[in-house]
Amino acid sequence: MRQDMHHLLVDRGSTRSYPPKNRIKQKVEDDPEYQGLRYLPNWQDKSPPKYFNEYLAPLRRYLKKQVGRSWDELYAEIRAAVKPNSTTNIHVYQHLEREVEKHVKYIDGKPYCLDNGGYPVRGLYVCPDSGILKPAPRWQKTPKSQPITKVYLDSDRWYEQIDGLWYLMRVETQEKLPKNEEVRKIDKKQLNKKQLRQLRERIEELGKRV
Repeated sequence: MRQDMHHLLVDRGSTRSYPPKNRIKQKVEDDPEYQGLRYLPNWQDKSPPKYFNEYLAPLRRYLKKQVGRSWDELYAEIRAAVKPNSTTNIHVYQHLEREVEKHVKYIDGKPYCLDNGGYPVRGLYVCPDSGILKPAPRWQKTPKSQPITKVYLDSDRWYEQIDGLWYLMRVETQEKLPKNEEVRKIDKKQLNKKQLRQLRERIEELGKRV
């Protein structure tokens, strides 16, 4: 780790200060009887205080290059390069806490942070099994399941949803034609409330929902 990393992270430098365009140095002559202050004070060119830099690109680049290494060894190197003996250096470790999740547990093969009630890891984390620094896999939204539009009872009967309405479909006749083609005559009957309730119960038993 480069020895000046803490400067890259916490020293943004002073914001430039600009005095007023027209410095006022003239006498105060509004009141000729006034015997007090003869000159207005000059602009004070004082350097404004420095403030912490939230530009974390150097630290993030460094950590990404260390993926695959032991976190304990990596952390020891960081401690050797950046001693936590000043406010600015301590700020480096505060950044580090935000960039790397260490209290992690795998749930269904995916890393979850155990802090603050638990949440999925989005960036870097320390593997709870090996102690290796790893990147979290990309999280993909679970695709919405397609609505059920058919429920088969047997080879000749099934429920089918058409334009939002459920029907009982049944093959009445089936004729063989040349070249093994088939012609089927389908009987379609809309379900009543009782049949629809039975259908919903059947689907719920399968762990699905209309």
